[in-house]
Amino acid sequence: KVFDKLNLFENKNNGVWYLGDSGYPFDNKITTIPTHTTTYANVKFDDYDIVFIQGANPVISSPNMNFIIDSLKNTFVIYMGIIENDTSKYADIIIPAKTFLQKKDVRLSYSHDEIRYCEVCEENDNAISEYELTNYLFKEFGFSGLLSEDEYLECFKIPVHDKPKIKFVAQKTKNVELLELANDEFYLLTSKSINTINSQFKYNKYAYIHPQHNFKDEEIITIASPTGKIKIAVKNDDSIYPNTVLIYAGNKQVNILTSNKLSSCKTNATFQDIKLTICR
Repeated sequence: KVFDKLNLFENKNNGVWYLGDSGYPFDNKITTIPTHTTTYANVKFDDYDIVFIQGANPVISSPNMNFIIDSLKNTFVIYMGIIENDTSKYADIIIPAKTFLQKKDVRLSYSHDEIRYCEVCEENDNAISEYELTNYLFKEFGFSGLLSEDEYLECFKIPVHDKPKIKFVAQKTKNVELLELANDEFYLLTSKSINTINSQFKYNKYAYIHPQHNFKDEEIITIASPTGKIKIAVKNDDSIYPNTVLIYAGNKQVNILTSNKLSSCKTNATFQDIKLTICR
């Protein structure tokens, strides 16, 4: 109903784009300007002597999983996080991180002005916070300029910028370029699932396929792409197009199938720009 009022999604191929930055109004003293960057979609970790990964899980969330794993194996990996995940398995050093209950922090929202300040609720002598790690490294390497933890948190008490005005635009998509598919080839769809958040939590294990292909529910099939192949259980779904396979994002196998080639915009991977084949 909200989108109806905004006259959005009137037709099948409409969409809405927006920019969001919960830290925009504040004088953020943590912001830095990196001297060297790379595109995350096709990052090659073994181009670097040391890779520091904080809380992320690129083995699952990045395209071309086999490529990612090989590059992690060929460099020195430091992982910092509160849980073990698929990426931490390849770490040479694991730094246990404090949870939100174990450190001072500030919580900002994507959608409203509420600001929550978090005090330490429980102690954990077997983990460290991001600030504690940064403070340690500053001392060990003889760096200067680090403010106190409270000074950084104070940044978020008083907004210093007016809110930007955001204009929502409904735009019809025309002349969509489609892949040429043979009779035994399929598109890959990797949409978000309403029941999962990311790869650290439960995930949907199925490949959803149109019933016209005569696979049985729970049947194990092999799906292949130019980057790899997987064995996965089937769920029939007559709501999807017959020439597509839907595997929800967060599935621990789906990025074996995706490519890390960059899109024409040169910043994102071409997740869906691949052809799949299926066999029993």
